[in-house]
Amino acid sequence: MPLPSGNGPETIVFDKSGRGPYTGISDGRILRWDGLRSGGWVNFAVTSPYWTEDCIGSTAHSLERKCGRPLGLQLNKTSGDIYVVDAYHGLMVIGPEGGRARLLASSVDGVPFRFLNGLDIDQDNGRLMKYDSQTKQVTVLLRGLFFANGVAVSKNKSYVLVTETTQNRIQRYWLSGAKNGISEIWVELPGSPDNIKRNNEGNFWVP
Repeated sequence: MPLPSGNGPETIVFDKSGRGPYTGISDGRILRWDGLRSGGWVNFAVTSPYWTEDCIGSTAHSLERKCGRPLGLQLNKTSGDIYVVDAYHGLMVIGPEGGRARLLASSVDGVPFRFLNGLDIDQDNGRLMKYDSQTKQVTVLLRGLFFANGVAVSKNKSYVLVTETTQNRIQRYWLSGAKNGISEIWVELPGSPDNIKRNNEGNFWVP
């Protein structure tokens, strides 16, 4: 499925109706695949408040702050909203009809986010990063990571896995149980992990 313009799709997600995939690209757009009979890729959303049509097709790093750089995407299965992390603009949410993303958080403990890359959602009661939808507060769960580049919550919600690209490893942070709040190395890898996804069986895929 070649892109119409732009490059660098980082991840994919499907919506509640099974439409998609959706992916974010270098010019700040989030595209949805509607199938060849419907014209292929269509514009779904943008993340930057400064995005204009001049951004379309851009691959220039110098324009990313203006145009946005959506990286991680995840579906809230209850609401149908798609949550996004943009490398320059923070944690955002897009309604089922698309459009311009709404900012949820751009900092934690007074420190601005820098190059957010991945997210996952606890579909029952929370949002990872850790973003509390009731208090609108963001809490740091784990510090000192080396190029954190993807997260995934376990099927039973007891822990979250975080990839560290430059260290060739994945860390596990416990969210409940006797080890709640404790982190540990989950696996050492022969190469550099770039993102992580959990399937319906509870297994993890790491590219």
